[in-house]
Amino acid sequence: MAVLLTPQGHVEIPPAPDGVFRWACGRHDGPRGATWRLWTHRLGDVYLGSRVLGGTVKASFHRDGRCQLGFTSEYEGESQRRFPGRQSRHWRRWQVALDRKVRLAQVMTPASDLRGRGAVDSNGTVWLTPPSPMEACVVSILSVPVGMSMAISAGDGVVVAPLAVLENTVRTVWVLGAQQPLDAATSDWVEGERTHMRTTASQTADDLGEATRAALFSHPEDGTARILDLAWDP
Repeated sequence: MAVLLTPQGHVEIPPAPDGVFRWACGRHDGPRGATWRLWTHRLGDVYLGSRVLGGTVKASFHRDGRCQLGFTSEYEGESQRRFPGRQSRHWRRWQVALDRKVRLAQVMTPASDLRGRGAVDSNGTVWLTPPSPMEACVVSILSVPVGMSMAISAGDGVVVAPLAVLENTVRTVWVLGAQQPLDAATSDWVEGERTHMRTTASQTADDLGEATRAALFSHPEDGTARILDLAWDP
């Protein structure tokens, strides 16, 4: 049982069944973002992937603090064919500390990028409340050493809620959710990434339909893998 410290006191939260947590922003029968999956190995490794990536890409946070982002081993052969010249299936490698609280990843889904027609099978997915216009659904994934409690507080009026806890022999992984207003700087960043997405995908745009989504990964300069969940509008 993991302990969460809040301004109202402490709360004990049971770990996610089977060490797996799935979530999506929006509604299963309405506008929604991509479905994300976070899972852990009992010896300490943690992984993050999304259905939108079709099992081709994942972020790995290993038990010794090594982190990497890139193609999955199952997709390595195909990636070499499609992207010749790559020396490694991993695009990014970095290191995080294991003796303190660390934010491993953050997934942001802007309200403007929720899409969807018809209902989808929830399949154990936790559906997060759609954000208001000019807001984004932000899910943060944090790691603390085993036995260390997690403390959260509301900053700048943003309410942070615990979504899930995953445990292994090395660390406890917390998943926290919030509805975050988009300030001018963040909005400019989102629009810059959207432009980059359209430029990069221009050669294959004819193959992309209105149900297509994109996951854009920013370089983890501070140890956090920042991921932007965007819609592709043909």
